Amino acid sequence: MKQNTHSLFTAHYTQWALSLAVLIASLSSCQPSDNSENSIKEGYVEYSITYLDDTLDNFMLKFLPNKMIVKFKDYRTINKIQGLSGVVSFTQIQDLKKESSVTLVHLLNKRYLYNEPQDAPPLFYDRISDLSITPTGNTKEICGIVCAEARVKTSDPNFTSFPIYYTEKLQIPNVNTHTPYKQVDGVLLEFQLKLYDVRMKFTANAINESKIPNSEFEIPKEYKAINRETMEEIMSLLK
Repeated sequence: MKQNTHSLFTAHYTQWALSLAVLIASLSSCQPSDNSENSIKEGYVEYSITYLDDTLDNFMLKFLPNKMIVKFKDYRTINKIQGLSGVVSFTQIQDLKKESSVTLVHLLNKRYLYNEPQDAPPLFYDRISDLSITPTGNTKEICGIVCAEARVKTSDPNFTSFPIYYTEKLQIPNVNTHTPYKQVDGVLLEFQLKLYDVRMKFTANAINESKIPNSEFEIPKEYKAINRETMEEIMSLLK
């Protein structure tokens, strides 16, 4: 039976946004440094999202997320993005001490929970084996923080060389081994990603040192736990 345009768009967007949520939650983290002076141990970072692909029309851009917020406290982080006027939302909660990473998917009236083992291969995106990251020695101020610059290069002809900026001032524990930026020892405040042939740029536009309630990191009880095979089946259907 032929799917209507709305269903196809929703399925494509859901798969794309889920991958984005999972990846970004990992990228927005770094190894904590207890000896770091004037570091921020608790609060949140807000990122703006810019789409670099000229092929996207204005209709689709209206539904894609334009903001991401990562909250952090102790050894925990939580990231949430949503789209389609809140119809679709994705949340990832990570705890370094417990070595846990939980992804919550809320689509219409369906709620799913997936626990991803720390040593498992990435589920939602491919590793970039030939990616190189080289510090340049340059700096750039973002949100009042002086960030180190590095140059990213890859053999992908559609993914040209570009700079990224990161800092060690934010003490966000990381589980960074599952991301293309695993070499980076710092919180990324400006970087680029490519998911499903869409290039995006993320830039921190606000960093707030504030108290985050412990309840923010609690796993909601109404979500149904599923295993990797079931999540793969859901992703396969969305494709």
